[in-house]
Amino acid sequence: MEELKIVLKQVNPALPDSINLNDDLRSLGFDSLATMKLVFFLEDEWNVRIPDELITPEFFSTVGGLVQLKRKIVK
Repeated sequence: MEELKIVLKQVNPALPDSINLNDDLRSLGFDSLATMKLVFFLEDEWNVRIPDELITPEFFSTVGGLVQLKRKIVK
């Protein structure tokens, strides 16, 4: 989770220090442009390519969704 917080802060420096798995990314300041920037940062951090079909609300609505995405694509 700490690694994810670092990436989220790189994309949105105004991110609060305390975030949890249920936090909505939109309420944390991630609009569509910031979400696409987040995709690129995550691909770089995780050394993977996130397929377009996985860039969905299921994985990009909450912090917990991002955790699930990492479990799904990072071996």
